[in-house]
This record gives sequence, C-alpha cells and structure tokens, in this order.
Amino acid sequence: MAGKVLATAKRYLIYFHFSDPRFHVIKEAVRALPSRRFVPADAAEDGVAHWEVPRNEKTILLVANLAASYGMSFLDEGGKPVDAKSIKAQADADFKEATVASLAHSADPFPIKDLNPLMQPRPYQWAGVRYALLAYKRGFGVLIADDIGLGKTIEAIMLIAATGAYPALVLTLASVKIGFKRELEKWLPGKNIVMLEGRKAVNREVYQDADVIVANYDIIATVDLEEYYDAMGKRKTRAIPQAGTHLEQLLQLKLAGFILDECHKIKDYKTKTSHAATLLMRRVGNGLKVALTGTPILNRSQELLSTVMILDQLEELGGFWTFAKKYCGWVEGEGMGAAVVSEATRIELHNEMRGKNLYLRRLRKDVLADLPRTNDPQVVEIELSNRPAYRKALNATLDKLGQGYDRAEALVRLSLLRGLAAEGKLKGVKEWVANFLEGDEKLVVFADHIAVQEALRADYPNAAYIAGAQSALKRQMQIDRFVEDPRVRLMVASLKAGGTGVDGLQKVCNDVAFVELGWNPGIMDQALGRLERSGQAEAVTPYYFIAPDTIDGDMLALLDLKRKLVAAILDGETADQLRARKALLTELGNDDGQSNLDIVKELAKRLYEQSGRLEVA
Repeated sequence: MAGKVLATAKRYLIYFHFSDPRFHVIKEAVRALPSRRFVPADAAEDGVAHWEVPRNEKTILLVANLAASYGMSFLDEGGKPVDAKSIKAQADADFKEATVASLAHSADPFPIKDLNPLMQPRPYQWAGVRYALLAYKRGFGVLIADDIGLGKTIEAIMLIAATGAYPALVLTLASVKIGFKRELEKWLPGKNIVMLEGRKAVNREVYQDADVIVANYDIIATVDLEEYYDAMGKRKTRAIPQAGTHLEQLLQLKLAGFILDECHKIKDYKTKTSHAATLLMRRVGNGLKVALTGTPILNRSQELLSTVMILDQLEELGGFWTFAKKYCGWVEGEGMGAAVVSEATRIELHNEMRGKNLYLRRLRKDVLADLPRTNDPQVVEIELSNRPAYRKALNATLDKLGQGYDRAEALVRLSLLRGLAAEGKLKGVKEWVANFLEGDEKLVVFADHIAVQEALRADYPNAAYIAGAQSALKRQMQIDRFVEDPRVRLMVASLKAGGTGVDGLQKVCNDVAFVELGWNPGIMDQALGRLERSGQAEAVTPYYFIAPDTIDGDMLALLDLKRKLVAAILDGETADQLRARKALLTELGNDDGQSNLDIVKELAKRLYEQSGRLEVA
C-alpha cells in the first residue's frame, strides 16, 4: 500500500499504512512538514487515521515532493488523480528560473529586519542569501560552499535575520566559536547571543531566552547512537538519556534555524557528532537549515553523506541506498568505499546537487569584481590553553613595572606576555590551519617566536619554511618548494625574516595568517607585501589570531591607531600612497620595539589602566 494524498480546499490529507515497509521513514518525513497534525481514526470524518497539513504555496511543494518520492497517489479536490511528479517538476523549473533571476539581480539589497544597517554586505553575499532563501521556501536545506574568505558566516547571519529563524543553533569549531559569536553580535545588535562552554548544561532559562546559540561540535558529541539506532537508522527507543548535558537542553528546544559551520569536519555519518547534529536538525523541521564549508568534499563522496543527511537532502538525491551505492561505492557485506567511484560519477553528483539547487559555490575569481585588492583583516579569536600561566605572568609584570617604568624591563616583560599568548593559542591555531588545509588553497603563516614556528613545523613536516638563519640558497629552495610543488600547501615563516627578500609567493597564494602581531605596522605590512604585489591575481586575505583579554587586543588596537596616524600624515599627498606609507612606517619603527610612537610604553600604560594600577609616568 503506497499511500495517497488528498487535496481539500484548506488542507492536504496524507494516508499511509503501517504495513508499508517504509512506514517509519514516511512517518518521519511527514512529521517534518510544517504545522502537521495527526488525526486518529475515531476523530476522522471518514473513520481512517491520517495526517493533515495546511494547504498553501509552501506546503504544496513539500507535499508533492513527499508523494513523488514515495510513490503515493495525489488526488485533487474532486478526487481526480494528479501527477505529483509533474507538480514537483514544474516547481523545480520555477525554482531554477527564480534562482537565475535572483543571481542576475544579486546587487540589489532588500530589507532584512534585525540586520545592523551600518553593515554593508557585498553583492555576491546578497546573491547567496537570495539563493538560500529560495531553497528555504521549498523546505530544503542548502550547502553554501563559497571559497574561503568570501564571508559565508555573514551570509548565514543574514539568513537567520531574513527568515526570523529564532532561536537558531550554530555548530562550529572550537577555534572559531568566539569569532562567530562576535560576528553575530556585530550584525544582529540587540539579539541575545549565547555561547555554550564545557559539557554540563546551564540553567534552562539560558537556552530558552537565547536568540542564537553558538556551540562547538565537542559539546554535542555525547551520545553513542549505536545503542539507540539499528543499522538502518531506525530508532530503537524513544528516550535518549542526556541528563545534565547541553544536548539534553538543546533537544528540548523548538529550533527555527540550524547552521552547520565547517560541515566537512563531520565526515562519517555514523559518529556521535553526526547523529547528534541530525537529531538537532529534526528539531528545526522545515525551518532554516544551512551547512557552510569552504572545502566541499567531492573527491570522496561518502564524506559528503553526513552533511546531506543532516540537511535532509537524501530523498532529493535518490535516498540513502541509491546515494550509498552510486556515489559512495557501497557494496553489500563490504560497506562504503568498497567499489571505485569514477571521477565522472563524482562530477555527476556535483552537477546534480547544483541542478537541484541544493549546493552553491562561488570561487574568488567568480566574484573578483566585488572584492577589494586586499580584504579587511579577519580576526580569529582563540581562547588561551594556558590562561593561569598568562595571568600569573601578567600580575608579575604589573608588580614589577609598578616599582617604576624602565623601558628595557617593560620590553622584556611584554615580550614574555606575547610569547605566552602565542603558546596558549597554538592548539586553536593548529585546529584552524588543519581546517583551512582541507581545501585546495595554499597558506602562509607568520610567527615571531622560534618555539611557535617549530611547533607548527612539527605538525606539518612537509611545510616550507623561512627562518632568519637561512642562507639565500636555502631560502630560495623553500620558496621554490612552496611555489612549484602542489603537495606543499603550507609555509611557516618568521615574521622578521619572511617579511623581506621573499618573492614568488603571490603566484600561488593569497591567504596569510599571523599567529603573532609585530611591534609596528611596518613589519606587518612587509609580511603582507609578500603576497600583495605584482603577479597577485586575487584579493589577499590576512587572518589575525587574537586571544581575548590578553596583550593581543591592545597590540591590535595600537597598530590600528599607528596606521591611522600615518594615513593622516599622508592625506593630500600626490605620491604613490602605498610606497610612501611603507617607507614612512619603516622610518617610524623597526621590529625590535623601538618606535617614535613608543608602542612599548603605551602598552605598559594600558595594562596599568586596565588593572587599576598607577599610570606610567
């Protein structure tokens, strides 16, 4: 018994029988429909138990898709059969036409309630939002796989605001969790943004009062789902004990939005994390479901399966077993990857996802006209792993400087704080770098302390490196490895040595990350200039790794102030601005902390002010 859908004036009546072997699957699909309700036999006019869904523009697409996917008959108000597949096909055609139109008018902004009016999204970001909104209106989740540095986070935030998807849950990596929260606060002022920490749940009111909840994957990975699901994914029991965990509280919320950031990290659909994310997605129903990644996994299609399942896109792609056999090389008795999946088949999957408007990807070259020569620095906030040691050193510094200001002593003490902050960021930095390298782009990472450079090189022994003690020949050999060998995708460079005498990186790389900030803008600009030079075809994106409530924040603010002072001096000049700026910065200060603006003294002063101590004389 395949079931049927009967259209009435105000609602759709959905009938299917428990004898159908797909009963539980169909039931879950129906339960995901908006505003659905179950009508038992004794309450039904025809005496037959069924489900009812309000009839409107959105639900007709969803119900037609349901009927077409499970072979149900579709009857109009007079009981006349209608081809559900034709309804779905027409809806798909209309959607594609609307998608093309939305992308063609991508530069046209539209009102979004709650969005900070001072923030200005780029034209291609408006296009991405329009695209995702069309998928949302059909009840589908969407994978936004824009290239690294194009602002997928901003697109996700815009979508939350555009759909009013509160409360929304954002799942992301621990290393970028703080940064995502800051972006939410910046773009959605007035909204209550809650970031979860640790494994234990907080007061229930915290979850219920939140507009957006930000959590890292580790927080939800608390369920061994094999105990609660069989091999076919059918739940064995209703209750999943989660007492005292964040997951327990999150599963009790009626979520309206779900953002799966860096979704390529969930590669195995059988893991605790994947199952927990799937459970949370079901709390969203037909609400906003968006997955974000700059590195979509299409070479090994089985690694994409988890994301497709979480976004509830499997039926659009033929169902679990069709997807597993065709795209994942599943062989009975041997599992996933047992059979070879040809490149042509992987390309077919890629095109099918695009064709069904489940997947959006723009490369930097595609939107180059909308990008500046150099993107604004991306601040990546990372919590210290050695916070107690840093706090102890900070107190000792303040005590010592409180006895009287000595510039040499201050420089030594502040350098120690810089080093401790850099070491404390290493764990988060390594996670971020590993995530970046999941894609195809190359990356240059600058660090000041030798210990930090060596720690990064220890994790990536194949990385190219630039150090101060290298001969010219050895340095050039490392540059050639990075430029010519596609397998060498990371360069670790000394902030002092890598900022000068290095050319060629701009041919293959446009992303640069700073584990540590230099003492003045000159050395930072020199390092950035290794990529921002003739031969660079794309906009350069700098990333600053900052530990909140440390010397990092003060250094970033002072460097910005120093740049503004230099810019003010140059206002009205007719000479080449870039060359003049760099020349002046070089004159004002060098990399040992010596500067006419005396950043060391200003830093010491700020530390005193923040701690309530006496100001530096």
